[in-house]
Amino acid sequence: MLIKKHLILFFIFIYPLIGQSINPFIKIDFPHYTGQNQRFQSSLILNQPEFDFTHLKIKITSDKNFVINNASLKRHAEVIPLIIDRVSRTEKVILINYEKGSELLASQVMLNLICDIEGTYKFNFDVEYFYNNEEIFNWSSDDFNNSKQKENQVEVLGNSKNYSAKFNKGFNFSFKDIFNGKVNLFQFWFKLDSIKAAIFNLINNYGDTLLSINSNKLQFLEILKADNQIDFSQSFISINSWYKISFVIDNANRKLLIFLNDKLFSTVENIDNSFIAENSIKLISNNSITIDEITFGKAELQSFEYNDFNSIESYPIKQFSFNENSTVQLKFSNSSFKYVKNGLTLNDVNIDLQVNRFDTYIELTWEKSRFKDASYFMVEKSFNGTNFIELSKVLVMDDKNNYNYVDYLSKENDISYYRILQVNKDSSEVFSNNIKIGTGLTNVFDLKPNYPNPFNPVTQISVEMYESSEVEIAVFDVVGKRIVTLFEGTLSQGIYNFQFDGSNFPSGLYFCEVKTPLGNQVQKMLLAK
Repeated sequence: MLIKKHLILFFIFIYPLIGQSINPFIKIDFPHYTGQNQRFQSSLILNQPEFDFTHLKIKITSDKNFVINNASLKRHAEVIPLIIDRVSRTEKVILINYEKGSELLASQVMLNLICDIEGTYKFNFDVEYFYNNEEIFNWSSDDFNNSKQKENQVEVLGNSKNYSAKFNKGFNFSFKDIFNGKVNLFQFWFKLDSIKAAIFNLINNYGDTLLSINSNKLQFLEILKADNQIDFSQSFISINSWYKISFVIDNANRKLLIFLNDKLFSTVENIDNSFIAENSIKLISNNSITIDEITFGKAELQSFEYNDFNSIESYPIKQFSFNENSTVQLKFSNSSFKYVKNGLTLNDVNIDLQVNRFDTYIELTWEKSRFKDASYFMVEKSFNGTNFIELSKVLVMDDKNNYNYVDYLSKENDISYYRILQVNKDSSEVFSNNIKIGTGLTNVFDLKPNYPNPFNPVTQISVEMYESSEVEIAVFDVVGKRIVTLFEGTLSQGIYNFQFDGSNFPSGLYFCEVKTPLGNQVQKMLLAK
C-alpha cells in the first residue's frame, strides 16, 4: 500500500513537472547597501505553481550570521504573520500554509532582517512544496541559472566615523541654484527611517506638483505625474538602507531624467535649465531622511534614450559630504538637520587619509580616490576645523597610488586639522576625511561661525564637541542682557546644531556664548530685518 501511495503521488504531482523549470519567486529584492546591526527589509514576490500543495517551506541561508526578526505574507488586503524556524545563526526556515483556491501569485513575503557582520552577504533560497506530509517538489537558487544573482545579496557597511545629515522633519531643496549652463547633474545618497506613502515631491513656485515618488503597500515605488499618470516601477525600498538618486537635465530634449541606483526611474517632459530657474523647482521630502555624498556635475547627453546612468558620460564638478558644514548649509538653508555618525562609507567614494604621529612631527598618508584622472593633491591645514590654509601641492604620478606628507608639530597640545584636496584633470574636486591632531588643554569644543550672518530671522549655530562636557549656550544682546538660553546640559563628542530665532527681537548686534568648565567662546551675530 505504501508503494502504491508513492506511485500515485508521483504521477499526480511529479510526472507533470518533469522537464519543467519552476521558479517559486517572481522577484527577490534586497537593498544594495545597509548598515551593520540595523534592521532592514527584503521582499520575495511569490509565483503560483500549477500543482496542488498544502504548504511550503522557504529555507534561507547565508555564509554569515543574520537574524530574521519577523516575516509576514501580504496578500491583497491581508497581512499574515509567518512562522520562523531559527535553525542556526546562518539558516532560517519560513513556513507558509496554503489553502486550495487561494491565490499566491504576486503575494509578497516581507522579511525584517539584521546582519551583524560587515561585508557582502549572499543569501541562498531552498523551497520545498508539500502535500500533507509528502514533499512533492523542491527548488534551489544554487541550481537556478539566474543572471540577476546580485538581487540575492546585500553589502553591509561597517560603523563609520563620517557624518551624515539627518532631517527629522524632511527637507526643502531648491534646484534653481544648481542647474545652470555648467551643471546639469545633481546626485545624492539617502536612507529612510520609515516608509511613508510619499517619498519625494517635485513642485514649482505656484505649488503645483510636477512629480511625486510614492511607496505602495508592498513598498515598491510608484511615480505620479502632473497629468495623474502613474508609472509603476520595480524598485523596492527598505528602511535603513542607502539609495542613490540622480537628477539629469537633458536640455536639448527638455527632459528631466531621474535615476535610482543608476537605473532610469522616471522622466519628466518639458523641463530644462531655464524652466527650472523661472519656476523655482524644488525637491521636497516630508520623511525623516538621512542624506550623504552630494555631487554636482556635468552629463554629456546624446540623442538616444538612456536606461542606465553608467551609459552617460559624466564627470563631477563638485563633491562633498556633510563633514563640510558651510557648503551644505548653503544648499539646505531652509531645512533643519543634525549631524549623525555612521555616515555612508563606500570603499571607493573618498580619499582615506591616515596619520602617524611621532615625537616632533606627523606623517599623513593617503591613496588616490576612485577618480583615475587626478592631476594633483593639495595638503590643507586648519586650527579651528573650518578655515583651511594650503601647505603643499603634491603632483600625481601615473605609476604611484600611495602618497605622504610630513608636517612638524609646533606645541604638544595645539589642535590642528588636516585634509587632502584631490583636483582632477577635469577641474572636479574630492576631499578626504578630516584628521584632528592634538588634545588642547583649554578647549573641549569649537564654536563654528553661525550661518547665515547677517540673518533674518533665523540663524544656525554649530558647536563641535571634542569630548563630553557640561555646556551652556546662550544669546545676549548688545548691553550684555541674556535674552535666551539655547542649551544647558551635557553634550558628548560630535557636532550639534542650534537655531536662534530673532523674530521677537529688534535688528542689531547679538552675541552667542558657549561656556564649559574649561573655557568659553563668544561669537557676534547680526540680525538685519
